[in-house]
Amino acid sequence: MIRKITIVFALLITYMGNAQVGTNGQDRKEEGRPVKEYDLTIEENEMTLAGVTAKGMTINGGIPGPVLEFNEGDLAIINVTNKMDEETSVHWHGLILPNFYDGVPYLTTPPIKPGTTFQYRIPINQSGTYWYHSHTMLQEQSGVYGSIVIQPKEKTLDYDKDLVVVLSDWTNEDPMNVLRNLKRRNEWYQVKKGTAVPLSRVIKEGALGAQFKFWRDRMEGADIADIYYPAFLSNGKSLAEYPEFKPGEKVRLRFINASASTYYWVDFGGGNPLLVASDGVDVQPVSKSRFLFGIAETYDVIVTIPEGTIEITATAQDGSGHTSIQLGSGTLYPAKRIDRPDKVEMMKQMAKMDMKMGAPAMVGNKKKKTPEYLKENYGMKMDMKDGQMKMVMRDKMSMKDGKMNDQMDMKMDDTMGMKKDKMQMNQAGDSDKMSDHMQHDMSKMQKDTSSFDYETRKTYFNYDFLKAKENTAFKDDLPVNELLLNLTGNMERYVWSMNGVPLSETDKINIKGGEVTRITLNNLTMMHHPMHLHGHYFRVINENGERSPLKHTVNVPPMQKVVIEFYNEEYGDWFFHCHVLYHMMGGMARVFSYDTPRDERMKDYPVQKLINETDHYYSWGL
Repeated sequence: MIRKITIVFALLITYMGNAQVGTNGQDRKEEGRPVKEYDLTIEENEMTLAGVTAKGMTINGGIPGPVLEFNEGDLAIINVTNKMDEETSVHWHGLILPNFYDGVPYLTTPPIKPGTTFQYRIPINQSGTYWYHSHTMLQEQSGVYGSIVIQPKEKTLDYDKDLVVVLSDWTNEDPMNVLRNLKRRNEWYQVKKGTAVPLSRVIKEGALGAQFKFWRDRMEGADIADIYYPAFLSNGKSLAEYPEFKPGEKVRLRFINASASTYYWVDFGGGNPLLVASDGVDVQPVSKSRFLFGIAETYDVIVTIPEGTIEITATAQDGSGHTSIQLGSGTLYPAKRIDRPDKVEMMKQMAKMDMKMGAPAMVGNKKKKTPEYLKENYGMKMDMKDGQMKMVMRDKMSMKDGKMNDQMDMKMDDTMGMKKDKMQMNQAGDSDKMSDHMQHDMSKMQKDTSSFDYETRKTYFNYDFLKAKENTAFKDDLPVNELLLNLTGNMERYVWSMNGVPLSETDKINIKGGEVTRITLNNLTMMHHPMHLHGHYFRVINENGERSPLKHTVNVPPMQKVVIEFYNEEYGDWFFHCHVLYHMMGGMARVFSYDTPRDERMKDYPVQKLINETDHYYSWGL
């Protein structure tokens, strides 16, 4: 065992990753580090947030939990005490850390039993914005989450103050009952949100043919979000106000989407927002007045406080609610609440596409219905017939020299060019210069188009606006292991899977140290899926080629493909899953394994208990 771990460790130190992210493989020693210690207590409390009272789970008495602050190079010691009557856990989302402390109960880390304390010991070899949350059942939905800020050894960005902004969704319903309702094939949540589309409206607006196509593919309609939430929160409030910020101050907003199942449209009312980091890693700064915020992602945005108050609003992707923060005092520069999308128009647009929905969530014959079979027989085939966008998806996406070959042809007319969302300050100004970011004349800041229809929204679904600050490509001589993972699911049965196989029915995916794992994530469903890999950063291949960004969580839009790749430099087993909490619980997860000996401290905690969490059966009587 010692020899095998030594070999793996040798592989780790031979590869130098991105300096900001680093790898604990380069230095897992605890000795000689400054120690920063926190005590966290998880317990059940009745909480009223945004006027909605529910039985919650708090960390040190609050939702969200406290901000944990560290410096790069610290040894983080975090003592977590469980005062509940059930097991709990904490996963350190985005941290590169020893496998034993990753926090997935029964897979990498022992569960924290009622009345006990578990100590996490994490050498901090990175900087940026991260977060932590429970990985036990549905506890994250009840409030077990908080933020992490790690300051770099040397400051590289120009700003005056920090503010963490944790976005979340809040329900007064027992999360387990939410999952039961989802499993029971009803549209109660859509009716409650007002997003259900009656057949009379479908017929009136000429979409009956589109509806027949959806029914043929075992889908009711163009669903965007699964669940009804009575409240959306920014740092635990519907409206969080920070009047203490003064005109001219540059504030680094550290956004964290800690929601269980909500994407947001984030819109800035002013402040000349400059996006500077994604998932904790610095990127080439880019002006963004609006972006789609996937679950479990983090974005850092620097704003300049004007002579007045700027508002930033996060609207749930389906338009069912919103939450806002306001910075400064005086005249309000309001953000836009994004309207509800036209679901009938979405259905009509989808019906025009040459695609087949309804890929099986659970395949019967795995030998016949291989991943390649699912890819060829379901999903996007040709083009949208309205002439606005034509997409030809080839069998394979190949990378050479860190760039994607031109095997995905995207042709757009002038009216549908992929907008970069840059704000042009004024005609005399030089909009590409950083100096424009310092201006805070809100009247001269061009906002996004007021027309935000389905076609326009889709232009926000990619990551082309993210460009790494340095080359992230791997060496050409490294062996590459290519995988195809089709994201599959069934809304009626609420079963979610990969390649038509849920976690409870599959084996681990073995990977080898010293190789590159390249994954084509092919979404065969009509839902967005934020896919998160524990313990690693991956390249999200985009138009920036060798400067494609590094992320730990990637949004895979409906009926689209995303290619990611990462260097295999760890040991042990690592969880990979959809971060829509209820999709993960429905089976959309896998375990990547280095096939190394299991930590002896885990001998009393069988991994089957983790798998069983995703294999619950629900009926009307349960």
